[in-house]
Amino acid sequence: MPHVYLTHQVFSYAASDVLRLFFGKVQTIHEDGSLLAGADDKRWLVGWHEGKPFVTDLVVGSRLLEKKSLGKSDGSPFNETSAVGEEKLRIARREVKIALYDYCVIHTGKSFPWGSLTGIRPTLVAAEIWRQTGGHYDRTVSELESVYKVETKKAVLAVDTMLEEERLLAHFPLTDFGLYIGIPFCPTRCHYCSFTMPEGIGRTAGDMDRYVTALCQEMTQVLTHIRPQIRTIYIGGGTPTSLNAEQLEQLLSTLTGLIRTPVALPDGKQTATAIDYRLFEFCLEAGRPDTITEDKLVVAKAFGVNRICINPQTMH
Repeated sequence: MPHVYLTHQVFSYAASDVLRLFFGKVQTIHEDGSLLAGADDKRWLVGWHEGKPFVTDLVVGSRLLEKKSLGKSDGSPFNETSAVGEEKLRIARREVKIALYDYCVIHTGKSFPWGSLTGIRPTLVAAEIWRQTGGHYDRTVSELESVYKVETKKAVLAVDTMLEEERLLAHFPLTDFGLYIGIPFCPTRCHYCSFTMPEGIGRTAGDMDRYVTALCQEMTQVLTHIRPQIRTIYIGGGTPTSLNAEQLEQLLSTLTGLIRTPVALPDGKQTATAIDYRLFEFCLEAGRPDTITEDKLVVAKAFGVNRICINPQTMH
């Protein structure tokens, strides 16, 4: 694992994603205003200068480090307080990530099916390229291959999936919503994961109790006043099944009580146990199989969850 010095701290997450892909576990520390990742005698300098990303050997780039104006010729440090600043930062992060991925490929001889697209839905990038090319299929696939270093089969899969998503979304009125609920807890961090933050790993049941209670209060405040037409629900993480059955029941009972329309039964009574007919999909990310228990699945089914997803990396 090389030492990797960054010119701007805002690139630390993107850089860590790429380094984790090639070298495994990444440690980040602050040292004299710069972020250092890993350990070894290899030293790289990664960052942004004069409107462009760069990755180089630290010795070669040492004169850049010494310049007080490093990164400021293009308005850096990056301004995240405006829409323009956020967009520039998003593009810069992506370009730095691509540059670091290419550099790692050269120095390790490794490459990966999804190229530099770690920690991101490939369909988002495919959709962006699709719009930029005016809806040109072959050019979209080609750019995923040439710029992001995605393998051809994966690039085709990303574009095909994006087009299917667009087809499905076209049937949803603009007044309809997809609801995402985040559960940031995991028992441990899986070696391939680029999402979980250290603060969410190995937390106590008491921490989870407080989080679920606060989440239920927030859902009540928001959904009571907005009353959106919810068509899909996705409970993700983290690992939502890190919650125990009681916590999961508290979450699902609060949620379904807020969004479901009472359904008339033959005897004239009403119940809120039947899922709202407008709800197209209700998904619980079950994550790791070691967190899935029968009592949790019983709770999920009782409250109308009609889809779960399990990490495919754990099926071997």
